[in-house]
Amino acid sequence: SNGTLGHSANLAVRRWALETIGGFDEAMGAGGRFRSSPEYDLFDRLFAAGWTGRYEPDPRAWHDQWRSRKQLALLDYSYGTGTGARIAKLLHTDRRRARMVAREHVWENGIVRLRRAVRDRYKTGVILTLARLGGTCAGFVRAIAVPVRAGHFSPSPSRK
Repeated sequence: SNGTLGHSANLAVRRWALETIGGFDEAMGAGGRFRSSPEYDLFDRLFAAGWTGRYEPDPRAWHDQWRSRKQLALLDYSYGTGTGARIAKLLHTDRRRARMVAREHVWENGIVRLRRAVRDRYKTGVILTLARLGGTCAGFVRAIAVPVRAGHFSPSPSRK
């Protein structure tokens, strides 16, 4: 896959495809060790297994933002944590894809977006982008030494 992928707000995956790759990595996502990105990790592993997908652009959804700027910054930090863990996992499993994901999330949606927000004096954009980049660095550092087995992070010692 090239370019930005969707997310799992409205996702369907065939059961046999999920079973083939061992399902979602429980370390990823809300409540997990790395807080976020379970769907992107799932996409990475499905594509690595040779499966393809289909994007259907017609369905639409609207989301009214109810969070404060501080709550959004904390959420973006969490999103970054999952992204950093995803990049660390990909370094173990697919270095080419790791470079692509890092370029997209750290460079294009990170540094370039931050530079634009600073240039435009868009304070919220600066705060949210810095939060996400900080989370990405933290997630990467926390995940890089975690072993990956069969596409999943090994459980932490406290979860065995």
